[in-house]
This record gives sequence, C-alpha cells and structure tokens, in this order.
Amino acid sequence: MCGFLSRFLPKDILDFLLVNIIEPLAARLPKLVAGLTIPLIFISILAGICALDETSSLSTIGVRVLKRFAAVILLILAVTFPLCMLLFPGTLSFGTGGFEISTLVRIFLEIIPVNFITPFTEANAVQVVFIAFIAGIAILSLGERAGKVRELIPDLNTIAMQMMRIVAGIIPFTVFLSLFKTFATNNLSTVLSVWKIIAVNLIANILVSAVLLARLAVLRKVNIREFLHQISPLLFSTFASASTSAVIPKEYTICEEELKVDKMVYSFWIPLAHAMFSVSVVIPLFSGVFYTAYSAGMSIPAPQLILIVLLILELTIASPKIPGGIIATYTLLFTELGLPADSLGLLMAANVFIVNFEVMNEMLIKYCDLKDLDCLLKKENKA
Repeated sequence: MCGFLSRFLPKDILDFLLVNIIEPLAARLPKLVAGLTIPLIFISILAGICALDETSSLSTIGVRVLKRFAAVILLILAVTFPLCMLLFPGTLSFGTGGFEISTLVRIFLEIIPVNFITPFTEANAVQVVFIAFIAGIAILSLGERAGKVRELIPDLNTIAMQMMRIVAGIIPFTVFLSLFKTFATNNLSTVLSVWKIIAVNLIANILVSAVLLARLAVLRKVNIREFLHQISPLLFSTFASASTSAVIPKEYTICEEELKVDKMVYSFWIPLAHAMFSVSVVIPLFSGVFYTAYSAGMSIPAPQLILIVLLILELTIASPKIPGGIIATYTLLFTELGLPADSLGLLMAANVFIVNFEVMNEMLIKYCDLKDLDCLLKKENKA
C-alpha cells in the first residue's frame, strides 16, 4: 500500500526517499539478517547432533537418513523444474555461458574453511555448517569426557532461540522495505507476476506430497487416512504457526504413541531432521532463481543447474528456522549465483501467501519419509 501511494509523491521527493533511505536500507538489512543468523545456524546444528545418543547412531543409520534427506530434496527439485520451465520460458539456455567444471570444483573446495574464524566473520553459511558438523561429531566421539560441554549446548540453543526472536523482529522491516521499493519502482504487471511464484510453490508441494503418500500406500501398505489422522496435530500446529520449532515436544509423543516408531529411530531422526531437513525452502529457492533470472532478462546455462542444486542442498541445512528467515537464504544464494536482489520484495510477498502451507507440507513430507524408513527397518529386522 505505501509503495503504491508513494507514486503520488512529487518525483524529486520520491527519488530522494528511494536513493537515500529505502534502497540503502533494503540492500543492507538482508545482509545484516544473514550475518546474524550465522551463529544461530552453528548452534542449532550443533545442538541437533549433540542430541544424538552416541556416534554409533550416526554411523549405523545416520548416513542412511542423510541420503534419504538428499533424495527427497532431489525429488522436490525434479518436480519443480518442469513447472519453472512452463511458467518462466526461455530462462534456461543450453550453451555453456562461460560455465566451467572448475566452478563445481571450487564450490566443493569452498565447503572446507581455511580456518574456523573467517566463516563467521564473512557470514559463509556453508562453511559454518561444515564446522558445526565437525564440532558435533568431535563432541559425540569424546563421550563422557565432553559431558560438561554437552550440558552447555542446550543452554546455548536456548540463547540461540532468543536471538532468533530478535532477528525475527528485524525481518518484517526488511520485508517492508523490499516491498516498498518493489511497488514504488515497478509497474502493476510486474507486481502481479508474483502469481507465478505462488502457483509453482503450491503445485510442486501438492505433487511431491502425493508422490510420497502414494509410495507409502503402494510399497509399505500404509493406511493413508489413518496415517494423516495420526500426524494431524502436527500439521495443524505448523500451519497455524508457520514454524516447525514449536511442535518438537509433540513430535516425540506422536512418534511413540500414534505412529509406534522405534524409539532409537525417532530419538535420532527428530533432532537431525529439525537441524538439517528444511524442505519448505527448497521450492521457493529453486523457483526464486528462475523467477529472478526471468524478470531480469537473464539466462541460466544448463550446466549451471548442477551448481544451483548443490547450493540449494547446502543452504537447505543453513536456512534460519524463523518466519521470514528465508530472506537471508535468498541473499546468500543470489550472491553466489550473481543474481540481482531486485526481486527479493516480490519473492517475500509471495512467501506471505504460501509460507503456512509450505511449512505444514514440510511436516507432511518429513513424516512420510520417517514412516517409510520405519516400515523398511521393521521389515529388515524381521528378515
């Protein structure tokens, strides 16, 4: 509303507001949010790993669970890709566009930090995730010798959650500035094009859920109506709050009393999934890349899709678990890909309409995977 009304201001006043106030703040605040979330990412992943009983859990089913997480994300990307091609035609080009294999090698190498300080000062989320993994595994491997450190982690996580609430207070102002700039400087047709982002996200989420539920029904012989009834408290709670953090205690109860999942599995799976399986950001990030390139008249070389997939896999782990936190992830992704940040306002506007549904669907996707894993493990144990 404010952005549209600003069009009635005298041109010199509007230009002054945009150039001297709105644009500098709209460019700086997403970077501030991204920087503030770096320690939160480290602590949340560390807490998730340290919540595991021992390193044997990580070695026995941990790698298997992580592979399943990656497979689900790749499924989501595979479903989203043709929708992006349909709604953002001409975005993908089949030339090399200067893309080289060395770029992929660089991405892999840049996961490994040269020291443990620079990733925090430079807000390098991917390297912070790597450090958190190393630190978490080291603490687990020390067992009782690291007892005092493990006792400290939950307190640090509590502090991190409070920091998240503070960051969450900055995000609405950041979104407001991005939307103000978008509505003040773009024509109505550009603003209305946001329906394409909403359509891609809703359709892709529905299709992925349908595939996973069909898999449970056909391969695992699960009664889908009963399964949905069992996890319905989680679905309703996440839809209402647009957050998965608040339902974690309820997850343990439902896994034990309703789903009858083996305690060894769900006590490992829940903290790990919460720390590293934020599937609700996958579709917005992937479609956001195509929408931004389409709006800017840019093309994406086909080989660069590999790079985009790798970055999304990494940033899925690093995405802040707070409402609106995806703006920090967008900033990190666009910076790496060299995309303009002008579309952030419209992307966040679309996010307002779909975030509750996406977070609810994330919970559904997660529990489809957990139920499938539990059925598979029980079948293997019987054999």
